[in-house]
Amino acid sequence: MGNKRVFRAEVEANIGAVIRGARVAAGMTQANLAAVLGVSYQQVQNYEKGSVRIAASTLNAIAGLLETPIGDFFEVGLSKAPSRSDRCNESPDHDP
Repeated sequence: MGNKRVFRAEVEANIGAVIRGARVAAGMTQANLAAVLGVSYQQVQNYEKGSVRIAASTLNAIAGLLETPIGDFFEVGLSKAPSRSDRCNESPDHDP
């Protein structure tokens, strides 16, 4: 269970880093993005720190506003997760 929490935290931190990078590249402040989203700048700050989970609908809105493909928010986190085939390959019952 602990590994899942660590992985979730890494994914949330990655999402936040992508939000921040895209926001800065777009020349927006946290307050600008917050105003468009209808949240406080502190909420945007929390998204960027990865300290709160972000709703899929909010992430989709941010992706659209910042013209960032939704997949970009997950690339680093997903590359660290073991795929189903990787887990199968670790099983002693798996025949290659």
